[in-house]
Amino acid sequence: MNKEKKNILIIGNSEKFITHFKKNFQVKVIPWRKCLVADLDEVNLVKYEFVLLSGFDYSCYKQSLDLALDANVFNPIRMLNKINSTNIVYVNTEKPVKSYTWSRYLYLKNLLNNELINTKKNITSISAPTITDNKKRPLINGGIFTKIIFFILIKSKFVKTITFDELIQLIENRQLQTLKEKNIKPYFLKIHRNQFLDRLLRIILG
Repeated sequence: MNKEKKNILIIGNSEKFITHFKKNFQVKVIPWRKCLVADLDEVNLVKYEFVLLSGFDYSCYKQSLDLALDANVFNPIRMLNKINSTNIVYVNTEKPVKSYTWSRYLYLKNLLNNELINTKKNITSISAPTITDNKKRPLINGGIFTKIIFFILIKSKFVKTITFDELIQLIENRQLQTLKEKNIKPYFLKIHRNQFLDRLLRIILG
C-alpha cells in the first residue's frame, strides 16, 4: 500500500524546486507575483508539512523602490499571515558581508529574512550563494550573457556556490533558525537599474 504523500506549499516560480518536491510530496504552487490574488480559501483546505518561500520579482528593478518592497517583502508576509501553516523554509541569498549594499536584490532578500524572523515563530532561513548544477554551471535568472559571466566568475572562484542537490539537502534536513542577519544600509536603491547592473554593483561595491 502506497503511503499517502504529505502536502507542501511552494511560493515562487522555480521549476527545479517544483519538479523535485513533486517526487515525494503533494505540491501546491503560488507564483511569487500572485501573493495577493491567490485563492487562500482553496490553499487552506489542506495542512502543509512546510511552506517553501523561494522567489523574487525581477521586474522590480525598473519600478519604484516602494513597489519593489511590496512585491518582495510585504506582500509575501501579508499572504503568509493568512496561511494555516506554522513551518516556513525561506531560501535567502548569501549573507551580506558589508554593512551596506548597492544591490536591490541583496537588500530586499535580507529585509524579508529579518521581517520573517521578527514575525514568525517556526522559520528556517537558508543562506544560499550562487546555485549551480553538479557541473558548476550557474542556475540563475538571466540571459545567456549573464550566465557566461557567472560561469567565468565561478571558475575563477570569485563567487561562492552551492549545488542544487546540496541546497535540497539543507531544505530537507532543515533545523529551526532564529538568528537575524545584520541590517544593511541601502545606497542609491531608488535609482532604477536592470538585473545585470544590480548584480554587478553587488559584486563590485557590496
